[in-house]
Amino acid sequence: MSINGFAEEKNTNVDAKRQTPQQKEIARLIETIDDNIDTLHGNYSPSVRALIRIGLPALDPLIEKMTTMEKGYGLRVETAIEGIIGTDLNDYKEIKDFWNIVGKLDYEASTEERIKVTQNIRDWYKKRHQKSTTAKP
Repeated sequence: MSINGFAEEKNTNVDAKRQTPQQKEIARLIETIDDNIDTLHGNYSPSVRALIRIGLPALDPLIEKMTTMEKGYGLRVETAIEGIIGTDLNDYKEIKDFWNIVGKLDYEASTEERIKVTQNIRDWYKKRHQKSTTAKP
């Protein structure tokens, strides 16, 4: 089940034949996230930019990647997550408040710290979705 394209529960064993074209594209982009790195902006690559354009449907697979990779390997994964969140939220104050609530996302942090922050992001988005679906007009 997803929340505005954001997976409520991670399912890393999704059969490739059952994936939607978008899910396949997201997986391909994550696989190639470190290819053709921008020489002026090393945290960007064509895949990072494409994942940010895709938006919330790419957030959970990126979070999964952030929690399973080795420490120090994830600058572009972190950039894509931050870009998606920055695009989704309304203004600077909302973005600042979000990061104050969930904590600092850092690809060089320990696995435990990355798991903690990424779970906070999942929880925050789940609560946000619940509020938007229970709001009365």
